[in-house]
Amino acid sequence: AAAATGVLYTPERLQSRATSRPAVASPAAASPLSCSTPDGCSKPGGSFTAWAAAPMVARVRTLKPAEVNTAIDWAEAEGWSPGLADAGPFLAADPGAFLGAFVNGALVGCISLALHSDSSAFLGFFIVLAEHRRKAHGAALMSAALSRAGGRVVGLDGVQEQVGRYEGLGFRRAYLNVRMGGPVTPEVIASLRAQSDSQIGVMPYEVGFIHALERFEEVGPLFPAHRPNFLRAWLGSEGHYGAVAFKTGILSGYGVIRPTRRGAFRVGPLFAADARMASALLVCLLSQVPVGTTVLIDVPEPNEPAMTLMRSIGLAPVFDCVRMYAGAPPVLDLQRTFAITTCEFG
Repeated sequence: AAAATGVLYTPERLQSRATSRPAVASPAAASPLSCSTPDGCSKPGGSFTAWAAAPMVARVRTLKPAEVNTAIDWAEAEGWSPGLADAGPFLAADPGAFLGAFVNGALVGCISLALHSDSSAFLGFFIVLAEHRRKAHGAALMSAALSRAGGRVVGLDGVQEQVGRYEGLGFRRAYLNVRMGGPVTPEVIASLRAQSDSQIGVMPYEVGFIHALERFEEVGPLFPAHRPNFLRAWLGSEGHYGAVAFKTGILSGYGVIRPTRRGAFRVGPLFAADARMASALLVCLLSQVPVGTTVLIDVPEPNEPAMTLMRSIGLAPVFDCVRMYAGAPPVLDLQRTFAITTCEFG
Protein backbone atom coordinates (compact mmCIF):
# COMPACT_ATOMS: atom_id res chain seq x y z
CA ALA A 1 0.00 0.00 0.00
CA ALA A 2 2.87 2.34 0.78
CA ALA A 3 4.29 1.95 -2.71
CA ALA A 4 0.92 2.67 -4.27
CA THR A 5 0.02 5.75 -2.27
CA GLY A 6 3.49 7.11 -1.56
CA VAL A 7 4.92 8.12 1.81
CA LEU A 8 5.65 11.83 1.95
CA TYR A 9 8.84 12.85 3.74
CA THR A 10 8.39 16.46 4.81
CA PRO A 11 11.12 18.47 6.54
CA GLU A 12 9.13 18.28 9.78
CA ARG A 13 8.77 14.50 9.59
CA LEU A 14 12.43 14.01 8.79
CA GLN A 15 13.47 16.25 11.66
CA SER A 16 11.26 14.29 14.04
CA ARG A 17 12.55 10.92 12.83
CA ALA A 18 16.16 12.07 12.83
CA THR A 19 16.07 13.22 16.44
CA SER A 20 14.50 9.95 17.59
CA ARG A 21 16.63 7.67 15.40
CA PRO A 22 18.54 5.00 17.36
CA ALA A 23 22.30 5.34 17.20
CA VAL A 24 24.13 3.19 14.68
CA ALA A 25 27.41 1.79 15.93
CA SER A 26 30.42 1.56 13.64
CA PRO A 27 33.02 -1.22 13.88
CA ALA A 28 35.44 1.12 15.70
CA ALA A 29 33.10 3.18 17.83
CA ALA A 30 29.84 5.03 17.70
CA SER A 31 30.04 6.84 14.38
CA PRO A 32 26.83 8.74 13.68
CA LEU A 33 25.47 8.99 10.21
CA SER A 34 26.47 12.56 9.65
CA CYS A 35 27.21 15.24 7.11
CA SER A 36 28.39 18.80 7.37
CA THR A 37 27.10 20.06 4.04
CA PRO A 38 23.50 19.97 2.83
CA ASP A 39 24.30 18.71 -0.65
CA GLY A 40 27.21 16.42 -1.25
CA CYS A 41 28.48 15.57 2.22
CA SER A 42 31.99 16.46 1.17
CA LYS A 43 33.44 16.75 4.67
CA PRO A 44 33.15 14.53 7.74
CA GLY A 45 31.53 15.95 10.80
CA GLY A 46 28.28 17.61 11.70
CA SER A 47 25.28 15.58 12.81
CA PHE A 48 22.68 13.51 11.05
CA THR A 49 19.98 15.58 12.72
CA ALA A 50 21.43 18.81 11.36
CA TRP A 51 21.75 17.33 7.90
CA ALA A 52 18.19 16.05 7.95
CA ALA A 53 17.03 19.53 8.88
CA ALA A 54 18.74 21.14 5.88
CA PRO A 55 16.44 23.14 3.59
CA MET A 56 14.54 20.78 1.35
CA VAL A 57 13.41 22.23 -1.93
CA ALA A 58 12.20 18.86 -3.16
CA ARG A 59 9.37 16.75 -1.80
CA VAL A 60 10.53 13.19 -1.15
CA ARG A 61 8.11 10.30 -1.23
CA THR A 62 7.95 6.59 -1.97
CA LEU A 63 8.02 5.87 -5.69
CA LYS A 64 5.14 4.08 -7.36
CA PRO A 65 6.01 0.95 -9.39
CA ALA A 66 5.91 2.80 -12.72
CA GLU A 67 8.23 5.45 -11.30
CA VAL A 68 10.69 2.77 -10.19
CA ASN A 69 11.20 1.95 -13.86
CA THR A 70 12.30 5.55 -14.38
CA ALA A 71 14.89 5.15 -11.62
CA ILE A 72 16.21 2.03 -13.33
CA ASP A 73 16.30 3.90 -16.65
CA TRP A 74 18.50 6.49 -14.99
CA ALA A 75 20.78 3.75 -13.64
CA GLU A 76 21.17 2.49 -17.19
CA ALA A 77 22.04 5.98 -18.37
CA GLU A 78 24.73 6.12 -15.65
CA GLY A 79 26.28 2.97 -17.15
CA TRP A 80 25.37 0.65 -14.27
CA SER A 81 23.83 -2.02 -16.57
CA PRO A 82 20.72 -2.98 -14.57
CA GLY A 83 18.82 -6.07 -15.64
CA LEU A 84 15.78 -5.94 -17.87
CA ALA A 85 13.50 -7.31 -15.14
CA ASP A 86 15.19 -5.96 -12.00
CA ALA A 87 12.26 -3.82 -10.83
CA GLY A 88 10.00 -6.78 -10.02
CA PRO A 89 12.36 -8.59 -7.62
CA PHE A 90 13.45 -5.34 -5.99
CA LEU A 91 9.84 -4.39 -5.26
CA ALA A 92 9.07 -7.94 -4.10
CA ALA A 93 11.88 -7.61 -1.55
CA ASP A 94 10.67 -4.23 -0.25
CA PRO A 95 7.77 -2.39 -1.94
CA GLY A 96 8.70 0.86 -0.21
CA ALA A 97 12.42 0.80 -0.94
CA PHE A 98 12.50 3.40 -3.70
CA LEU A 99 12.22 7.09 -2.84
CA GLY A 100 12.02 10.00 -5.25
CA ALA A 101 12.64 13.74 -5.01
CA PHE A 102 10.03 15.85 -6.81
CA VAL A 103 10.20 19.50 -7.82
CA ASN A 104 6.97 21.02 -9.12
CA GLY A 105 5.65 17.47 -9.59
CA ALA A 106 8.62 16.31 -11.68
CA LEU A 107 10.94 13.52 -10.53
CA VAL A 108 14.47 14.93 -10.27
CA GLY A 109 16.26 12.32 -8.16
CA CYS A 110 15.96 8.89 -6.60
CA ILE A 111 17.46 6.60 -3.99
CA SER A 112 16.65 3.15 -2.65
CA LEU A 113 16.88 1.89 0.91
CA ALA A 114 15.90 -1.77 1.04
CA LEU A 115 14.93 -3.10 4.46
CA HIS A 116 16.17 -6.68 4.30
CA SER A 117 15.45 -7.46 7.97
CA ASP A 118 15.01 -5.79 11.35
CA SER A 119 18.79 -5.35 11.52
CA SER A 120 19.94 -5.05 7.90
CA ALA A 121 19.34 -2.54 5.08
CA PHE A 122 21.02 -1.64 1.81
CA LEU A 123 21.28 1.69 0.02
CA GLY A 124 21.49 2.16 -3.75
CA PHE A 125 20.16 3.95 -6.85
CA PHE A 126 21.32 7.32 -5.51
CA ILE A 127 20.91 9.56 -8.58
CA VAL A 128 20.07 13.23 -9.05
CA LEU A 129 19.60 14.55 -12.57
CA ALA A 130 22.59 16.68 -13.60
CA GLU A 131 20.62 19.90 -13.99
CA HIS A 132 19.19 19.53 -10.47
CA ARG A 133 22.41 18.83 -8.57
CA ARG A 134 23.83 21.10 -5.85
CA LYS A 135 20.34 22.23 -4.88
CA ALA A 136 19.99 20.11 -1.70
CA HIS A 137 17.87 17.47 -3.46
CA GLY A 138 20.53 14.83 -2.82
CA ALA A 139 20.54 15.76 0.85
CA ALA A 140 16.76 15.39 1.00
CA LEU A 141 16.95 11.94 -0.56
CA MET A 142 19.77 10.71 1.65
CA SER A 143 18.06 12.04 4.76
CA ALA A 144 14.83 10.26 3.90
CA ALA A 145 16.65 7.01 3.12
CA LEU A 146 18.71 6.96 6.31
CA SER A 147 15.67 7.95 8.33
CA ARG A 148 13.88 4.94 6.86
CA ALA A 149 16.75 2.68 7.95
CA GLY A 150 15.98 3.16 11.61
CA GLY A 151 18.62 1.44 13.73
CA ARG A 152 19.63 -1.04 11.05
CA VAL A 153 23.14 -1.60 9.77
CA VAL A 154 23.19 -0.04 6.29
CA GLY A 155 25.35 -1.32 3.45
CA LEU A 156 26.11 0.20 0.06
CA ASP A 157 28.40 -0.17 -2.93
CA GLY A 158 29.94 3.23 -3.63
CA VAL A 159 31.98 4.39 -6.61
CA GLN A 160 35.50 5.43 -5.68
CA GLU A 161 34.95 9.17 -6.16
CA GLN A 162 32.05 9.17 -3.66
CA VAL A 163 33.72 7.16 -0.89
CA GLY A 164 34.80 10.24 1.04
CA ARG A 165 31.25 11.55 1.08
CA TYR A 166 29.91 8.28 2.44
CA GLU A 167 32.65 8.21 5.06
CA GLY A 168 31.38 11.62 6.14
CA LEU A 169 28.04 9.96 6.82
CA GLY A 170 29.60 7.33 9.06
CA PHE A 171 30.07 4.54 6.50
CA ARG A 172 33.31 2.55 6.64
CA ARG A 173 35.08 0.60 3.92
CA ALA A 174 34.80 -3.19 3.99
CA TYR A 175 36.18 -4.45 0.65
CA LEU A 176 36.04 -3.96 -3.11
CA ASN A 177 33.54 -5.52 -5.50
CA VAL A 178 35.15 -5.70 -8.94
CA ARG A 179 33.01 -5.90 -12.09
CA MET A 180 34.72 -8.35 -14.43
CA GLY A 181 33.59 -8.40 -18.04
CA GLY A 182 34.33 -9.94 -21.40
CA PRO A 183 32.87 -11.94 -24.28
CA VAL A 184 31.50 -15.46 -24.04
CA THR A 185 33.37 -17.65 -26.54
CA PRO A 186 33.73 -21.41 -27.15
CA GLU A 187 37.21 -21.10 -25.62
CA VAL A 188 35.73 -19.63 -22.45
CA ILE A 189 33.29 -22.52 -22.10
CA ALA A 190 36.04 -25.06 -22.80
CA SER A 191 38.32 -23.47 -20.19
CA LEU A 192 35.57 -23.52 -17.57
CA ARG A 193 34.74 -27.12 -18.36
CA ALA A 194 38.39 -28.09 -17.94
CA GLN A 195 38.48 -26.38 -14.54
CA SER A 196 35.28 -27.93 -13.21
CA ASP A 197 34.77 -31.07 -11.13
CA SER A 198 33.17 -34.04 -12.90
CA GLN A 199 31.66 -35.17 -9.60
CA ILE A 200 29.53 -32.03 -9.39
CA GLY A 201 26.03 -32.31 -10.79
CA VAL A 202 24.59 -29.09 -12.25
CA MET A 203 20.99 -28.70 -13.39
CA PRO A 204 18.59 -25.88 -14.23
CA TYR A 205 16.80 -24.26 -11.31
CA GLU A 206 13.26 -25.47 -10.64
CA VAL A 207 10.71 -24.02 -8.24
CA GLY A 208 11.02 -27.11 -6.06
CA PHE A 209 14.56 -26.11 -5.12
CA ILE A 210 13.59 -22.81 -3.51
CA HIS A 211 13.48 -23.97 0.12
CA ALA A 212 16.83 -25.71 -0.22
CA LEU A 213 18.30 -22.52 -1.69
CA GLU A 214 16.96 -20.46 1.20
CA ARG A 215 18.54 -22.83 3.71
CA PHE A 216 21.78 -22.86 1.72
CA GLU A 217 22.07 -19.05 1.88
CA GLU A 218 21.37 -18.97 5.61
CA VAL A 219 23.93 -21.63 6.58
CA GLY A 220 26.84 -19.70 4.99
CA PRO A 221 25.76 -17.14 5.75
CA LEU A 222 25.86 -15.79 2.22
CA PHE A 223 23.48 -12.86 2.72
CA PRO A 224 22.80 -10.86 5.90
CA ALA A 225 19.07 -11.65 5.94
CA HIS A 226 16.47 -14.23 5.02
CA ARG A 227 15.10 -13.11 1.63
CA PRO A 228 12.44 -15.56 0.37
CA ASN A 229 10.34 -12.98 -1.51
CA PHE A 230 13.36 -11.66 -3.36
CA LEU A 231 14.72 -15.10 -4.24
CA ARG A 232 11.41 -16.32 -5.64
CA ALA A 233 11.07 -13.21 -7.80
CA TRP A 234 14.75 -13.16 -8.81
CA LEU A 235 14.77 -16.78 -9.92
CA GLY A 236 11.33 -16.57 -11.52
CA SER A 237 11.64 -13.32 -13.49
CA GLU A 238 11.43 -13.33 -17.26
CA GLY A 239 14.83 -13.83 -18.81
CA HIS A 240 16.48 -14.94 -15.57
CA TYR A 241 18.10 -18.38 -15.76
CA GLY A 242 19.21 -20.20 -12.63
CA ALA A 243 21.43 -23.24 -12.17
CA VAL A 244 22.01 -25.30 -9.02
CA ALA A 245 24.97 -27.50 -8.13
CA PHE A 246 24.88 -30.73 -6.14
CA LYS A 247 27.77 -32.68 -4.66
CA THR A 248 27.14 -36.06 -3.04
CA GLY A 249 23.44 -35.28 -3.35
CA ILE A 250 23.65 -32.04 -1.35
CA LEU A 251 22.83 -28.64 -2.82
CA SER A 252 26.16 -26.83 -2.57
CA GLY A 253 25.92 -23.85 -4.92
CA TYR A 254 23.79 -21.89 -7.36
CA GLY A 255 23.96 -19.02 -9.80
CA VAL A 256 21.71 -16.78 -11.89
CA ILE A 257 22.29 -15.04 -15.22
CA ARG A 258 20.04 -12.28 -16.53
CA PRO A 259 19.93 -9.92 -19.53
CA THR A 260 20.67 -6.20 -19.29
CA ARG A 261 19.20 -3.41 -21.37
CA ARG A 262 22.18 -3.10 -23.69
CA GLY A 263 22.55 -6.74 -24.68
CA ALA A 264 25.09 -7.83 -22.08
CA PHE A 265 24.30 -10.45 -19.43
CA ARG A 266 25.05 -10.24 -15.73
CA VAL A 267 25.80 -13.18 -13.45
CA GLY A 268 24.72 -12.84 -9.84
CA PRO A 269 24.63 -14.30 -7.42
CA LEU A 270 27.19 -17.05 -7.93
CA PHE A 271 27.65 -19.04 -4.73
CA ALA A 272 29.86 -22.13 -4.76
CA ALA A 273 31.94 -24.25 -2.41
CA ASP A 274 35.09 -23.67 -4.48
CA ALA A 275 36.36 -22.55 -7.88
CA ARG A 276 35.74 -25.94 -9.48
CA MET A 277 32.07 -25.80 -8.55
CA ALA A 278 31.85 -22.17 -9.69
CA SER A 279 33.35 -23.24 -13.03
CA ALA A 280 30.73 -25.96 -13.42
CA LEU A 281 27.93 -23.50 -12.70
CA LEU A 282 29.36 -20.96 -15.14
CA VAL A 283 29.48 -23.58 -17.90
CA CYS A 284 25.73 -24.02 -17.48
CA LEU A 285 24.95 -20.30 -17.15
CA LEU A 286 27.13 -18.99 -19.98
CA SER A 287 25.93 -21.72 -22.32
CA GLN A 288 22.53 -20.00 -22.27
CA VAL A 289 23.74 -16.86 -24.08
CA PRO A 290 24.85 -16.36 -27.71
CA VAL A 291 28.53 -16.63 -28.57
CA GLY A 292 30.15 -13.20 -28.48
CA THR A 293 27.77 -11.83 -25.84
CA THR A 294 29.38 -9.73 -23.11
CA VAL A 295 29.06 -11.12 -19.60
CA LEU A 296 29.46 -8.99 -16.45
CA ILE A 297 30.24 -10.52 -13.06
CA ASP A 298 30.60 -8.54 -9.79
CA VAL A 299 33.26 -10.34 -7.76
CA PRO A 300 34.27 -9.59 -4.14
CA GLU A 301 38.00 -8.93 -4.34
CA PRO A 302 38.83 -10.79 -1.07
CA ASN A 303 37.83 -14.04 -2.84
CA GLU A 304 41.17 -14.61 -4.59
CA PRO A 305 40.14 -17.91 -6.25
CA ALA A 306 37.14 -16.10 -7.76
CA MET A 307 39.31 -13.32 -9.16
CA THR A 308 41.78 -15.87 -10.53
CA LEU A 309 38.98 -17.84 -12.16
CA MET A 310 37.57 -14.78 -13.91
CA ARG A 311 40.97 -13.76 -15.22
CA SER A 312 41.64 -17.30 -16.44
CA ILE A 313 38.68 -17.08 -18.83
CA GLY A 314 39.71 -13.69 -20.17
CA LEU A 315 37.46 -11.42 -18.12
CA ALA A 316 38.96 -8.06 -17.18
CA PRO A 317 37.99 -5.35 -14.67
CA VAL A 318 35.36 -2.93 -15.99
CA PHE A 319 35.07 -0.87 -12.80
CA ASP A 320 34.89 -1.43 -9.07
CA CYS A 321 32.77 -0.32 -6.13
CA VAL A 322 33.64 -0.08 -2.46
CA ARG A 323 31.37 -2.09 -0.19
CA MET A 324 30.76 0.08 2.86
CA TYR A 325 28.71 -0.25 6.03
CA ALA A 326 27.34 2.15 8.62
CA GLY A 327 27.37 -0.09 11.64
CA ALA A 328 29.03 -3.43 12.28
CA PRO A 329 29.57 -5.28 8.95
CA PRO A 330 27.69 -8.57 8.68
CA VAL A 331 29.75 -11.75 8.86
CA LEU A 332 29.43 -13.29 5.39
CA ASP A 333 31.23 -16.18 3.71
CA LEU A 334 32.98 -14.29 0.92
CA GLN A 335 35.09 -17.33 0.03
CA ARG A 336 31.94 -19.00 -1.29
CA THR A 337 30.73 -15.78 -2.93
CA PHE A 338 32.05 -15.82 -6.50
CA ALA A 339 29.62 -13.07 -7.51
CA ILE A 340 27.38 -10.84 -5.43
CA THR A 341 23.70 -10.60 -6.34
CA THR A 342 23.64 -6.89 -7.26
CA CYS A 343 25.54 -3.71 -6.44
CA GLU A 344 22.21 -1.87 -6.12
CA PHE A 345 20.31 -4.06 -3.64
CA GLY A 346 23.03 -6.04 -1.92
